[in-house]
Amino acid sequence: MEKSKMHKEALSRMRVLQEKFDLNPKILKNLEDEKLYYSYRVSGWSFGCIDTIDYDELYEEEVRAFEEETGNYVYHVIETKIMGSVCAVDTGNVEISNLERGDNEPITMLTFLYVSPYEEDWSTQRLEDDYLFAYVVNLGEQGSDCCDAYFGEYGYVYLTSDCGALLRRA
Repeated sequence: MEKSKMHKEALSRMRVLQEKFDLNPKILKNLEDEKLYYSYRVSGWSFGCIDTIDYDELYEEEVRAFEEETGNYVYHVIETKIMGSVCAVDTGNVEISNLERGDNEPITMLTFLYVSPYEEDWSTQRLEDDYLFAYVVNLGEQGSDCCDAYFGEYGYVYLTSDCGALLRRA
């Protein structure tokens, strides 16, 4: 699939998101120039903010690796910090590791909004009400026996916005 066709689809999706969630116009304007933005919460997680993905080198590397491995085109990233981590273990049980230890360090997750190189998948990846299909990578938890390695998965995420930034909601 040609990247230009995927970019055009990404612009269309971002226009829908911008209209529905009243996003900062810089996100769409810079996407038109093929500059990737990410949204996140700041100041004690009290309000939303945006920045270019190259503000955080690790985030930029994660996006690049995902695109190279999958052929997908990432058009926006959402950073989410959570307290506690949900980790699958061999038995299939779930463990809340850092809460049990009393650790107060947040876990960082990146949600990649992307366009698949398979046009037949596009209709299922577009915004539906307040959710869409995305890839979420858990950047792990420092010092944890549970989540030392990064891992990610595909699934539907619910969206909201604050101060022009696109954010995930529980």
